[in-house]
Amino acid sequence: MTAVEEAEERATGLRTCYHLLAGVATLAAATARLRRGFMPLDPDPELGHAANYLYMMTGRRPTPIEERIMDIALILHAIVLAGVLVHFSVHCLMGDG
Repeated sequence: MTAVEEAEERATGLRTCYHLLAGVATLAAATARLRRGFMPLDPDPELGHAANYLYMMTGRRPTPIEERIMDIALILHAIVLAGVLVHFSVHCLMGDG
């Protein structure tokens, strides 16, 4: 495999990851709206990930501060989850899990 092919394969993998992440947020927001008796909303292509998540849950475009707070919350959740997964993996590898 050439370097160009490897780069293209990595880029395809990243695009797949982005689509999966966006899909999870869309499903979570749709579920939240349905549970409150509202129809799900399609993502707004002009909004970023955090802003879209808030928009699809509430039905209104978030303010810049709301978007920033959600962005930070999502980052913190990812960091904590990564730490938990590493901790669990270490315990499994050491035979403690």
